[in-house]
Amino acid sequence: MGQVKTPWYSSYDGVRQHLEYPDYSIYLLLEESAKKREGLTAYNYFGKCATYKEFLLCGQ
Repeated sequence: MGQVKTPWYSSYDGVRQHLEYPDYSIYLLLEESAKKREGLTAYNYFGKCATYKEFLLCGQ
């Protein structure tokens, strides 16, 4: 891996030059979270709330 060519990078001690990302979609990640936490709150945004199960069903 080559040197990062950004002037700000040297200010970040301990930050890796490259991050590893999983090879699957955000929807799959949400689906896995919903299986584990289906009754828990997925979001609460200005009083609008949904559980993980509700949130997942909303997109179908």
